[in-house]
Amino acid sequence: QVLERLQQRGFEIVGSCGGGVDSSQFSEYVLRRELRRTPRGPSVIRIKQEPLD
Repeated sequence: QVLERLQQRGFEIVGSCGGGVDSSQFSEYVLRRELRRTPRGPSVIRIKQEPLD
């Protein structure tokens, strides 16, 4: 649901990975959104990072 809302706001998923150990699983996504107001290139924003146990 969170990824859907971000995609509706102009973000695109450019990379993802995931894994799991025992009962814990994680996913990490790299999202990109091009800013149309500035002449600079696209910016990358890290949204969430969860450490593994």
